[in-house]
Amino acid sequence: MKKILTWSILAMALYACDSPTLNKKDYLAYISNPENGLVQNQSVEEILFSLRYIPFDYLKLLGNAGSGSTRNYFQLEMSFKGQDLMSVVQADEYYQLLNYFETQLQKDIYLINKKDTLSCLISHLQRDYGLGNKTIVVLEFEESPMKSDKEVLFDFPFDSDPEPLVFKYSKKHLRKIPKLQQND
Repeated sequence: MKKILTWSILAMALYACDSPTLNKKDYLAYISNPENGLVQNQSVEEILFSLRYIPFDYLKLLGNAGSGSTRNYFQLEMSFKGQDLMSVVQADEYYQLLNYFETQLQKDIYLINKKDTLSCLISHLQRDYGLGNKTIVVLEFEESPMKSDKEVLFDFPFDSDPEPLVFKYSKKHLRKIPKLQQND
């Protein structure tokens, strides 16, 4: 009985080490650091695509937490040579991109969970009217625990590459996401 208790305490301690609790400042730094595996970057034709996995604690921190913590949230950022993608195109292209981001994008992006392909439920273009240096779209996918390797496929129709962009998230990184201190 003593051995079981010792092993149980040891296992809980090891699990706690995998997922530390961080204050607000350190939590935000962790989530934004590409070395932690939650931010994936790819470039196509001078367009930088950056996809960030958004943990539920991050949504709570921003005050945007809905009822379902098992849904998967991502933030897609796009820029052209360091500028907002929407601000570097001609007027007719601007409205074409605007229409795409507001009505069609969610049909071109999928979350692959093992053998399941999950559709994007909601995509929301964050409008800043050219004040920022990137185009930002928030994505919400169907319920899927983040306990296995994940891939997000994005078939961006405005590039000449017929292959979709693939952003890979390892379960090793997803399991190590820290918790946010509640008293911060």
